[in-house]
Amino acid sequence: MIRRFEEFTSNISLAYKYVLRIKAYEMNSFGMKGSHVMCLYYIGKNPEGHTALELCDLCKEDKSQISKTVAYLQRVGYISPDKKSGSRKYKIRYVITPKGNEVYKSLNELIIGVLSKCEDGLSIEELEAFYSTFEKINSKLKTIQEELEQI
Repeated sequence: MIRRFEEFTSNISLAYKYVLRIKAYEMNSFGMKGSHVMCLYYIGKNPEGHTALELCDLCKEDKSQISKTVAYLQRVGYISPDKKSGSRKYKIRYVITPKGNEVYKSLNELIIGVLSKCEDGLSIEELEAFYSTFEKINSKLKTIQEELEQI
């Protein structure tokens, strides 16, 4: 059991580090940091855009990080506030700009390329089992965390 704990935590940590390094390397050519990737991805994915609060939930980041990311993405012209969404800071919807859409398209191509390399040699059944199992483990970890926070 302890060996599984070591393998699980080590592999999760390694995978996360690899993903961060790939994001950082690939986004450098767009003048972006790896931390900007998910925010631009989710805004680009939804034509109606997203509010900062929605981005916090989707990107699993805190308000401070999302505020910095949104400010940067606006400054470089990849996103803009949707004028129809109001003026309250966390109610404003951010939408992708034409310039941001070009980066979003490139981002999708990069994601597909990396996933294809990662999935090479694995069957659909293996991938489905992996993601299903990983989701169940994350759900159980979340429950344990929530129980601990209640104490």
